[in-house]
Amino acid sequence: MERLHLKVQEEYRPLVHDILKFAIILIVLNFIMFLYRPNENTFMGGAYIKFMVGLLLGIVTYWLIIDYAIAFD
Repeated sequence: MERLHLKVQEEYRPLVHDILKFAIILIVLNFIMFLYRPNENTFMGGAYIKFMVGLLLGIVTYWLIIDYAIAFD
């Protein structure tokens, strides 16, 4: 199976890895919650999408502002 190759600048690779990692974790978690109780949970419902977007925006904010502005030695 051929891998997908994305050209990302070296400094943004950790950001892209974290976005993909957390998005996949949240989607799988939501799917498991939906399978466990489909009457109570919706798959990718509006509230969950808002939660996911908020979390991913927080990650982007961290990588583009906090990590860039503060040098940890």
